[in-house]
Order: sequence, then structure tokens, then C-alpha cells
Amino acid sequence: MLVQFSVTNFQCIKEKATLDMRSIALSEHKESLIDNRLLPIAAIYGPNGGGKSTLLKALFALKVLISRYFNVVGEMNQIEPVVGVNIVPFKFDSECANMPTEFEIFVEIDEIEYKYYITILNNKIVDESLYIRKVGKQRITEIFTRQGSDIVLGDSIKSEVKLAGNIADGMPVLSWIGMVYKVEQISKLIHWFMSTFCVDYNVPFQDELLLSFILQLELENDARSNKIKEMTLDLLRRMDLNIVSYRAEKVDVKPNQSAIKITTKHKVGGLSYELDLREESNGTKKVFGLLPVFVVALAEGRTVIIDELDAKMHPQLLKFIIELFTNKVTNTKGAQLIFTSHDLTTMTRDVFRRDEIWFMAMCEKEYSVFYSLIDIRTESGELVRNDAAYNKQYIEGRYGADPYLIKIKHWEI
Repeated sequence: MLVQFSVTNFQCIKEKATLDMRSIALSEHKESLIDNRLLPIAAIYGPNGGGKSTLLKALFALKVLISRYFNVVGEMNQIEPVVGVNIVPFKFDSECANMPTEFEIFVEIDEIEYKYYITILNNKIVDESLYIRKVGKQRITEIFTRQGSDIVLGDSIKSEVKLAGNIADGMPVLSWIGMVYKVEQISKLIHWFMSTFCVDYNVPFQDELLLSFILQLELENDARSNKIKEMTLDLLRRMDLNIVSYRAEKVDVKPNQSAIKITTKHKVGGLSYELDLREESNGTKKVFGLLPVFVVALAEGRTVIIDELDAKMHPQLLKFIIELFTNKVTNTKGAQLIFTSHDLTTMTRDVFRRDEIWFMAMCEKEYSVFYSLIDIRTESGELVRNDAAYNKQYIEGRYGADPYLIKIKHWEI
């Protein structure tokens, strides 16, 4: 489970931005918390160009930085391409160009909290470290530290890991140890990175990758994949999309070229009909592509990160998906959903806790600032009330991340 993620000097993010999944002592929706401590949801709002997507890109970049050395297609059910990653610093301050981009992440796995830190300048790793501690305990164990080419192994892995020569300056020590050795603490953290689902529709072929994931599950045809399909069909029925079944197959389209074909089955007037998924509405296609991801995440306790989850999706379907993660009946393994959104119908006290609502906006100095609804205080210094109309106050500009709109007073041709 994700506990906390921070990034500094990355694209439009100049100063440290921290997404904190630890819950605050609030009265609302206590029953939705994971282990009574961690949030199952983080919803990020803000204007276009405010930096919402950039925060998620930073998470994507860290995942790719760690996982690109591993070929796990078919093992971890990847839905994004393993490609190179280019870490770009904030450009509107000349000093930032010579300063590294910093990533820091806290992850909880099997009662152990991992603190991983890495800084990168010109695609070369400057600093890197990994520490662990048992949840609820103070004692911290050093796994390794790195400053440039100087790497120090902690006592807990010295007997297992032998450094041979120099590690490439663009390769994380975490990944190198994970490739060469079977160190339990390292393997579990890499597994978390690689099992985290990242969905970005700006990535080339994202829709095709989601369909590949569905096809892969279909071809596996084992107890796990059959259960996932059964749960996916159940959710489709509950969403009232009138899809009673589907099949995925690979078909030949040209010599030496194949494509994935998804066929949905409908029942109308007691008769069965089939449609190519391409004939379904854009909203149905999006929901259909994402549902198996949500099902796997919920069944296996994974983290899902999605940019613009609400795009092409009816607000009631969005609310339904959010509640899959906040309801302990459907979320029994500690799955988490982190997403950006412009939908205001769900920004209400009935859907979210106040510490689950986040904002990102551009400040006057042209860099993004990131904060939670729980960080906002009224004129009297009090928290925003839990019975407030969050969406109404947001659109009124009370939270400082409302859309930047300038009225056109004069229009000349």
C-alpha cells in the first residue's frame, strides 16, 4: 500500500509536493480506512494546466525507472509499456536546471514500511537509499545508500549481496540488486512497483494495452483469470451496461499481423446479439477496459493510478467505481485508487473524506502547488466543515484551485 509519495523539481513541480495517504483523525467515513490508518482513495482536482497530471507522471516515472529492467509481461499483468524515462526539471528557474529531481516514497508491504529515496540529474542518479522498519516500531534498518558511484550496503544484506564493478550511473541500485540477487526486502518492493497499475491515456496505445490485459486474462483460462472475468461481468451487470458476456481473441488482419478483437454479448427481448467492442459507446469502451484492472486490484490489494478517470464516464459510474474502493465488502485487501478528475458531482461529503480530496494549481511564479482540503482553513482558522458543500465552495474559488477563466470584455475583429 502506498503511504506517502513526494516529488521535487519535476516538470511544473518546483517545490516539494507530497501526496499523503495517511488518514487524519476525522469523524467521517472511518469505516472505509485501510487498517484504520490509510486512505483507499485520493482524488486530485484543479484547473487545466495546474499540474494534476504531472504529479501522476512523477509516480509513473518512478515506477518506470525501477521496472524497465524487468520483463514481466504475463507475470505481473502490466498495462503500460516499459519504456525509457526522461526526468525533466522545472524550467522557469535557471537554478533548477542544475539541481536534481527528487523522489521519495513510503510503501507498506506485509507489516513492513519501506522508505525509498532517489535523486536524478541529467538522467544520472545522484543519491539513492532504502530503509525499512516494522509498522508501529521506531527502529530503522538501512538496506543500502548511494552517493554517485559510492554504494554502501547495510548489515542486513551484506552477506547476500556482492558488488562487482560499477553500476551504471542511470541504473537504480534497487533494480540492480533485484535483477542479480533474490533479497526478500528488495524483491517485495520491486514487486509492489511492478504490480501497481498506471493508466495514462496520453501514453501511446494505452487502449490497446488494456485490451491486451483482457486478452491475457482470457488466454490464461485458470482459476484466477476465470474468477476475474466472473467478477468483471458481475460489475458490468451492476452498472447496467447491458453486457452479459464477452470474449477476447487474437485475429489475423494482414499477413504476419494480428489484432485483438473483443466481442460483447447483449440480450434484448430474449434474444442474444453480439457487438464488436469498437461499436460500443466511448464511455462503455473506457469502463470495459478499466474494469478488469479494478477487479485485479481489489482481489490482490494493488494500487491503481489513473489520469482523468472521469473523462467519458457518467458521474454515477464514477461514484460506483470510487465506492468499490471505499466499501470494505468489495475492498478487503487494501487496494487503493489515486486519480485526477474534473467531475464535481462526486466532490461531496457523501463520497469522500476531507483528507481524500486534493488540489493542484499554478501559483503566480508559474509552478504548481499541491495541498489537501484538510490543509485549508477558514478565516477563523478552522477546518472546512464536513457538512460543507465542497463542490460549490470549490467552484466559487474558496479552495484556490478553481479554473482560471478570464471574461472577454471586448471582442474585435
